[in-house]
Amino acid sequence: MFFILIFFYKENSFSQATVTSNPTANDIAAQLQTAGIIISNPTITSGSSSQLGVFSNGTAGAALELDTGVAFTTSTITNAFSTNNLTANSDNLGISYNDIDVINIDNTANNDVVIFEFDFVAQPNYSGVLVEYQFGSDEYPDYVGSRFNDVFGFFVSDPSGSDPSIPNGVDLNSNGLYDGLEEPSLNLALVPGTTNSVSINNINGGFRGCNQDGTAADLTQTALYINNGHTGDGSTCSTNTGTKPIHVEFNGITQKFSAVINLIVGVTYHMKIAIADVGDATYDSGVFISSVGGLPIITTSNDSGSTTTLGGVAVTNVLLNDTVGGVVNPSVSNVELAQISSTNAGVSLNTATGEVIVAPGTPVGDYTLVYNVCKPSPTNCSSSSVLVSVLPVIDAVTETT
Repeated sequence: MFFILIFFYKENSFSQATVTSNPTANDIAAQLQTAGIIISNPTITSGSSSQLGVFSNGTAGAALELDTGVAFTTSTITNAFSTNNLTANSDNLGISYNDIDVINIDNTANNDVVIFEFDFVAQPNYSGVLVEYQFGSDEYPDYVGSRFNDVFGFFVSDPSGSDPSIPNGVDLNSNGLYDGLEEPSLNLALVPGTTNSVSINNINGGFRGCNQDGTAADLTQTALYINNGHTGDGSTCSTNTGTKPIHVEFNGITQKFSAVINLIVGVTYHMKIAIADVGDATYDSGVFISSVGGLPIITTSNDSGSTTTLGGVAVTNVLLNDTVGGVVNPSVSNVELAQISSTNAGVSLNTATGEVIVAPGTPVGDYTLVYNVCKPSPTNCSSSSVLVSVLPVIDAVTETT
């Protein structure tokens, strides 16, 4: 387990997002680690400390979809969190590094490389790991469809070979390439619903840039992309005078993505977070990461309750006998509840409280309500049902003798 070292940092406010620059590896690990995952042996393998930062107030201050987290950039953290007043920012930091997993995506991805890596173990009651992030770049939009396709990745491996579903990520012959029977690390940073890595050529505004060179590009993922000020349609180069909704330097940025993978409890895995300029060291890119946390096991149980046709009361709370990450009766603020169906419109789930409510006047009968409990994303869910019996009102009878 890592130890948290205390240093004095330089804190700055860039467009109201609060950023701590020059963090240590332990500081980054402490910020990333959340429930269900234990991080150890954090290391900054490549990059200058000026390229890394810990941030807070990211939502209100910078309009990011991540409120707190860490940021890695091929620029500097100071520039990455500045207002996007430049057509493009280029910080050539003079850092050249060849990483086997990064160049497996693009063999020219070796400029201004930032690599942060660590070991991690999933804890009991957790089935996997979740990483939430956004990727931005100043290569947008002018270099979409070119070889200057800045990339990054979350590379996961199991060096011990204990998990047959995860590659070992070992360069057996130490030649800096994956070949023969070697198993490349698994990249979790993929365009949702595809096997394509997240990059400017795979997520963009839907058109080739003015400096495109015929390199293949996917122009269909526009719903995943946020234009942060660039103008035009690629027929001419952008003047970057458009609306800038996100208070970071990058001309374009993705929506928030969730990278998820199932794990075996107790196995020590390795994760490498890497970002690099491709082809040259200009027109910088960055990735913002909220956390590396466990994917909790959710166990739901069927419930039942009854009331009369007078209704207007809660007959049960669906969370009472449900378990999330080993916690029985979890707080409703810690999960996402959804009603899937009900056999009578008068029987409904209050998703803010977890209570099942029967409306006054609901006819006598037995009704079934189906619900979902999800955490922390809509893809990690469990469903169960509630059997609700609505009974007739029995009038009191006065007996006389």
